[in-house]
Amino acid sequence: MADQHHLFLIKQGPLFWNQWRQEHADVQPDLSEADLNDADLVGVNLSGTDLTRANLKGAILKRADLRWTDLTQAVLARANLTGACCTEANLIMSDLTEATLTKTSFSRASLYGAKLGEADLRGANLSEVDLYMADLREADLTGARLLRANMYGAKRLKVVFDKANSACEDE
Repeated sequence: MADQHHLFLIKQGPLFWNQWRQEHADVQPDLSEADLNDADLVGVNLSGTDLTRANLKGAILKRADLRWTDLTQAVLARANLTGACCTEANLIMSDLTEATLTKTSFSRASLYGAKLGEADLRGANLSEVDLYMADLREADLTGARLLRANMYGAKRLKVVFDKANSACEDE
């Protein structure tokens, strides 16, 4: 359950939240199970935050800092994470259906069992990402970087891989 003070702070908006994060760098925010449906969180610093089972459906998280964030079983369906940094984030069993993830960095993140159906992953960095058992049906991976990504057991029916980078770069 989310810390009510942290929930109040995040609802004040990214500028207020980011200022609080700078002043309280030693605090690991708890927004687990928070309802942030359709929230405008452009450029927000959520690094290291507990967002397990949070509802971020339709949230705008463009250029957000989500490094080391725990988003296990979070709902991010139709969310916009364009240009966000999700390096080493935990997105196990999260729902990213129809999410906009263009140019998002998921380097070394865990997307084990994540729902990415119809997600827009154009130009995303998926290097060393764990996509084991992820649902990538009809996802657009055009120009995505997939170097050393684990896609074992991933559902890839009708995935768009046009010009996606794999273990061997184009010469």
